[in-house]
Amino acid sequence: MSYVIYNTETTRIFRNKRTRKETYKTAAAARAAMTRNSLSGDEYAIASVEFFRNSIEKQVERRNLMSGKTFTQPINTPLCCDPSSETYWSM
Repeated sequence: MSYVIYNTETTRIFRNKRTRKETYKTAAAARAAMTRNSLSGDEYAIASVEFFRNSIEKQVERRNLMSGKTFTQPINTPLCCDPSSETYWSM
């Protein structure tokens, strides 16, 4: 089971700039990363990846760049996988 650190207001996953990690093997490792990066317990929380994806992560509405149709996707979708971005269509 993997764990993520996320912003409680926006539900964006915290990405460590030095190690570029988004997931941690244990909850204790995630808590240690919060301490090392001086993240406040009021602004950030820890959850398992499965629970986060199924219950916590917010959905955003976007417009497909080519067809113009609207769709919803998770807020943490990478730009290269987002049909509303030019990067997606130029690959």
